[in-house]
Amino acid sequence: MLTWLSEKYRRFHASRYPWQESWFQAALHRLPALKRLNTAEVSRLRQLVKEFLVDKQFHAALDFSLTESLKVKIATLACLPALYLGYGVMSGWYDIVVYPEAFIAQRSKIDSGTGVVHEYEETLAGEAWQRGPIVLSAADIERDFAHPEIGHSVVLHEIAHKIDGLDAAVDGVPPLPRREARLFAERLMWAFDDLNQRIALGQPHFISAYAAQSPVEFFAVATESYFLNPDRLEAEFPALYPSFQGFYKPENWLRPG
Repeated sequence: MLTWLSEKYRRFHASRYPWQESWFQAALHRLPALKRLNTAEVSRLRQLVKEFLVDKQFHAALDFSLTESLKVKIATLACLPALYLGYGVMSGWYDIVVYPEAFIAQRSKIDSGTGVVHEYEETLAGEAWQRGPIVLSAADIERDFAHPEIGHSVVLHEIAHKIDGLDAAVDGVPPLPRREARLFAERLMWAFDDLNQRIALGQPHFISAYAAQSPVEFFAVATESYFLNPDRLEAEFPALYPSFQGFYKPENWLRPG
């Protein structure tokens, strides 16, 4: 009942959102991946974007002037993974913090040998808190749109982390039935190890080396590639690609929610 009421609320307010189609079309035409969508997919994506804009709260950091057009760009990319899965994969969080540029995050790490806590700073383009907001750099979002050939998207990357955590375990394996999750994990770890080996040997690779940090980051980076450069992802990891296809584009697509 609560799920139905939430969906009804989103759709009611989405229908009254001060929408400008030109902002949505501008986002669609900046990225080749979005140009490939058919009429039904574009219609579905438009509805998801409207629901996202009324469901999420945007916060501008450092007195940044956050425009409606940038909000639509963020929402358009954020909702792309939900196109076939339904809006339910956007659940569990509400806030988006946007900085004008890359931002500095305070970090701490405990030395396992000595127990000493080391404090340090890290410059980030995006961050997804497990039980909190998504934090994004506006400059990096605009750079992603300006250079789609690179195949990077900080928005898709952070949304992938949120989707990864829907089963309460941020481990590089999205919420799937046990058997499918086991196969997904096996294929992802094979690809992760293969990438690390290629990097160690100085061999070429298409996917960003950042994916080699952990299976969690591999899933997020591979998600970027799946939506922006699917042919290249399939060519590099032909055994893994069907698992991404099966998760992000199941047969019962365009289901409500």
